[in-house]
Amino acid sequence: MTDETRKKLQKEIFDIFLEVKRVCEELDIPYFIMGGTALGAVRHGGFIPWDDDFDIGMAREHYETFISHAAQKLRPAIFFSHSRQRSVRRFILQKSEKIIPNL
Repeated sequence: MTDETRKKLQKEIFDIFLEVKRVCEELDIPYFIMGGTALGAVRHGGFIPWDDDFDIGMAREHYETFISHAAQKLRPAIFFSHSRQRSVRRFILQKSEKIIPNL
């Protein structure tokens, strides 16, 4: 991935984060950044230059609230998916109007 493509991708990822933030604030859900996202925020004032994801955490009860409302609360352009088949529960968000290779 070129630096230019990665920067475009990071902007798209940050836009998705802002939508998650909006929903969390609307539902009064506390959240935190973690992993490489937290490291990038402290060390680089944003993304780690080579990072291509965004790590968000929340308490289990808040996670359950988020996933139960996300599909209705997120903008229609945001695709939401989650799975309960793993011990670590995760959800996936993607901007549906963007195809990643065509950033």
